[in-house]
Formats: sequence, structure tokens, C-alpha cells
Amino acid sequence: MAKHQFVDYLLAGLAGLMVLSGCSAPAPSAVAPAATTAPPTTTAGPVPTTALAASEFTWSVEILQNNRPLATTNDQVQLARSAFTLRVKMPQPLPVKLNALNTDANFKALQPGFALTDDCTLALCTGMDVAEGRLNPERDLFVDPQLTHYLYYQGPQDHRWSRADVTALGAVLERDVVTLNGKPVEQYKDPALFLLFFVNYTNPGKIDPGELKKITLAFK
Repeated sequence: MAKHQFVDYLLAGLAGLMVLSGCSAPAPSAVAPAATTAPPTTTAGPVPTTALAASEFTWSVEILQNNRPLATTNDQVQLARSAFTLRVKMPQPLPVKLNALNTDANFKALQPGFALTDDCTLALCTGMDVAEGRLNPERDLFVDPQLTHYLYYQGPQDHRWSRADVTALGAVLERDVVTLNGKPVEQYKDPALFLLFFVNYTNPGKIDPGELKKITLAFK
């Protein structure tokens, strides 16, 4: 047998053995790309989210002027006829409904136990909310028997407050008021402004005890 024929015969035999044994020739080695992991997606939302019993949910309203809280006596605040700030503190940043009026008519009409029915046309009822931009760019407050500001907080850049400090300890929400119905506070003619705050914490269709704050601003 010629030498080259013997070599061909030997190679063919080795290939047959590899097929019979289920082996295959190794593929050329390659370095696999390093596995990449997408960064975790974080969703900013209201914190804390722990629900409290109605009896444990406490919140407060302060009026500030020149960056200083003003004294409140029997739910009345005396202040100069100039710009002011509303500050709401609560355990978690729930929406706040706010109506401003030059009389106490809504103070009397809206009491604990009032049903917020679909056909209700008073302030705080469905359909009375005014449309406004995020972060309170206008710094305006509507003075109207029906119109209601819906002050929500959904995240650091998605809310209707001037400032929002939301942590695991609770929420401090502030809204600056420079104009009333588009005119400077200095031009407001009435002696008082009646602010009605509502946090609907318990029953969506009813005003429950503890969910209303009624603050009267008496201008000097």
C-alpha cells in the first residue's frame, strides 16, 4: 500500500470512530460576551404607603407669611393682606381638596356625614375640580362657591404644590398664594377668606369626621 493511501485510510478510520462514539470535532474557541444586566427600574411614588386606621390618621394645616407660621386661634388666622403660604402636614401624601370663598357658606353646608353623590354641585364634589399645572406655577387661588383645587402628589415632579417634602416620616406640602382669582392678594377687598380643606381618607362617597379643616383668614 502506498504511504499516502495508508494515511488516508488511517484518517478515515479515526473519523468513523468519532462518529460512532458520538463525538464531534471541537468548534473554534470564542470568548462569550460578558452578560449585561439592566439597571433596576425604580418607580417614584408616594411614601410611606402604610395605611393607618382612621383614628390614627392625623393631619394639620398651617398658614405662613414671610416664611413664618402664623398663630391659629379657634381656626382663625390674622395676617397681613399680602402673599401667604399654605402648609399641610400628614402621615402620607394623600390628595387634598381645597375651596376658598369670601363667606362661610361652604363651612356650613359641608359637614361630616355629607354624602358626595354624583349629582352634588357643591365644592369638594366630583366635577368641581379645576385644571391647573404641576408645581403651582401660577401661585393663584380661586375664590368661588364651587371651584375646588385638587392638590395631589404623585412624585417629586408630579404634584400641584409649590414644595413637597415626602419621606418615610410623612409629608410636608406647601403651596404659595400670590394672587386670588388672578389679582394680587393686596387687592382682595373682603375682610376674610374662608379656606375649606378636605382629605378623603375613609369613605370615598362621604365626608367623615376628621377629614375637614376649616381655616378663616382674617386680613388686618
